[in-house]
Amino acid sequence: MGSDQVGEGHVIRLRGPWSDEGGRRVRLPAVWGEAIGDSESVTLSRVFKRPPRLDAADIERFVLRFESPQRIEQAQVNGAEVTDGDDLLCMLEASNQFSVSLVREDATAAILEVWLEIK
Repeated sequence: MGSDQVGEGHVIRLRGPWSDEGGRRVRLPAVWGEAIGDSESVTLSRVFKRPPRLDAADIERFVLRFESPQRIEQAQVNGAEVTDGDDLLCMLEASNQFSVSLVREDATAAILEVWLEIK
């Protein structure tokens, strides 16, 4: 997991470890054909912890961001459907699972980029 400073906020990049529905490990960013192979679709999931800093009074938003050149069929955090840009501050638990179902559009393109923005 990487992190960056962006403006007034903090960015946490969710690079790995991700797992597909068969238990295969995937580290993002990765190219679909190299990491997923010939599969037409995949569901990737990853566990992430609630950052302890989120309890600070100065934290206003904890935003989930994700993008992909592939088609995103569904994205969930702890079983609840989410979309890019959703604020997760009120829904996070001590341990959380993000899962995303994708359909291949381009096997030579990246699979997915996911990051969290603390503002």
